[in-house]
Amino acid sequence: ARDDRLGALIAALPGRKLIYTNGDAPYARRILARLGLDNTFERIYDIHDQAYQPKPAPDSMTRFVADCLITPSRAAFFEDMARNLKPAKARGVTTIWINNGSESGQLEAHDSFIDYETHDLSHWLADQLETDA
Repeated sequence: ARDDRLGALIAALPGRKLIYTNGDAPYARRILARLGLDNTFERIYDIHDQAYQPKPAPDSMTRFVADCLITPSRAAFFEDMARNLKPAKARGVTTIWINNGSESGQLEAHDSFIDYETHDLSHWLADQLETDA
């Protein structure tokens, strides 16, 4: 469902906003439009950009960081599949696991590569931004 609060909170985050997905860009755009987030992100980095090496392949993360000119120590990576956070953490990115209760989402989860965990992204972002948005 559309989530205007989430859109406002994401927009309030400092820096660039990028989508890094194992899906393709047209699919990601449809999802973003449905959520009301279609004007929130600068770029969709999809499976084609990853040379068909999906997350969590370390080479995929390396390519994403390089192609998008990301400074890992200044970046945050939000992900609903815990295992996909490991390559980002290995590069110095702050990681946030959105634990939506999915059985597959928690596979291989480990505190060593998860900086933060939330079940409610809007609430977590509001707390981080110290806002009532």
